[in-house]
Amino acid sequence: MASRSILLIFGVALGIRLISMVLSWWLGGVEAFAIEDSTQFLLEARAYAEAGSLFGLAADGTGIYNPQIMPLAGWLFAWTGVTDVALAWRVILIQHVLDAATCVVIGLTAGLLSPRYALPAGLAAALNPTMIVVSNMMLSDTLCLFFYAILIYAAMRLILREDERAFPFWQCVALGSLGITGAVFSRYVSLHLSVFLIGLLAVLILCRFGFQARERLGALALTALIAAAAIQPIAWRNFESTGHYSFSLQSGVHLLYWVVPMARDLSGMQPQQEAEREAQNRLQEISNATGDGFAQSRTMESLGAEMLRETGVGNLLKAWVLGSALNVATPALAINPILRALPHDSFYATPGNGAVGKVFTFLTAAQNQPYGAIVAAMGLATVAWLALCAYGCVPAARTDFFAVLLLFGWCAAVLAVTGPIVSPKYRLPMEPALCVFIGAALSTILHRLRGFQNAVR
Repeated sequence: MASRSILLIFGVALGIRLISMVLSWWLGGVEAFAIEDSTQFLLEARAYAEAGSLFGLAADGTGIYNPQIMPLAGWLFAWTGVTDVALAWRVILIQHVLDAATCVVIGLTAGLLSPRYALPAGLAAALNPTMIVVSNMMLSDTLCLFFYAILIYAAMRLILREDERAFPFWQCVALGSLGITGAVFSRYVSLHLSVFLIGLLAVLILCRFGFQARERLGALALTALIAAAAIQPIAWRNFESTGHYSFSLQSGVHLLYWVVPMARDLSGMQPQQEAEREAQNRLQEISNATGDGFAQSRTMESLGAEMLRETGVGNLLKAWVLGSALNVATPALAINPILRALPHDSFYATPGNGAVGKVFTFLTAAQNQPYGAIVAAMGLATVAWLALCAYGCVPAARTDFFAVLLLFGWCAAVLAVTGPIVSPKYRLPMEPALCVFIGAALSTILHRLRGFQNAVR
């Protein structure tokens, strides 16, 4: 991609995000940059500031950090002095620069498929509503997306056909290990996504290159080893402080209090609040209040797995499919703090028989207007955006089928780990792949329009 296109993508993306930041500040003040999850990162930043160390360990080795979340966002908040929402603009500015850089990486990734796709894909990312909305919030998601984009770029270099003598071995290793390490340091779920992507890449490389794949497989293996070594300090920090060699204790809470209740709710088996109460009661019956968070998390994971088995395969499949559909189709503005300030009920607490019933009840309830009307209108725009993505899959697959399989596999993995938890921010890791398809679609449409104009002349 030409340097002029890179500067154009970066400039447009940064400009739009700065405008959105000013508008958010004007309409909602500094509170417009925060949602519920933002509190965790502010607490983490205060812990690092109090400990005076990156790993949140006091002089006696006691951990004063929160082992539920990964440290990179907390480090960024602490480094910029953002321990209170009043100074959120410092982090938001950095996130906007990172997001603009992410748009450039997405354009470069699309350019690996075809140079014609690069600029449209990059500009699609610059205009991407989900990326814009999330980059205006104090979260770890925009930071994580930057590393996901780098990882996907490196993965595409591994799978695309090119002269073996020109294969960028060390570039793939460096970018791949950076992408995995940065993503895992940002969000724990990235560890699972990275393991899946490595496995998928190994299969695709063998299918495409066969016995000539030794150099690519070597690059993939070295990437995995470097990344595995680089993320160990997090587990070692937890071991030093708690005696548990583990990355995070977030899994138990997430599975038992979010995945299980929403799986039962979306499948129509049991209302979300009722399922959550059942989970809490059953946990009290089997749990010993020892104060050991990691042991408690394992107990919650075990109980959550048991409740998922009780839910049944059919109900789980239904919940995962419906949850994935809602995650893909829910407009990004639905989580904008300014819009969320309008009177409305919680979607999770909305009664209804399954996903369709919940959505219908939520959108038609009198107390949810005008919030519901805005979300519904933006939902139609999101569907049009997805239709353009679907259209772009065809020319992209014709250009390189294996690359499209890689992007499809990544999107499937994101939806699989997200499960029935519904929020447009969980769609964010898919956006690099979706923007590549948008770029292919726009490039194809423009090419055909030019061909039609030339034919008319």
